[in-house]
Amino acid sequence: MSLQKQQKAIVFIDARVEDYHILLEEVDPTAEVIIFPLTKMEFKK
Repeated sequence: MSLQKQQKAIVFIDARVEDYHILLEEVDPTAEVIIFPLTKMEFKK
């Protein structure tokens, strides 16, 4: 039996950064993106 490691990237972006959407264009599409500040509701996901 062969076990394969799966790597997952998580990118944290502060929404207060000017033009943060430009950063998003460069993020690997398989990465999970979390944009701060989170509301309490979003954080509990």
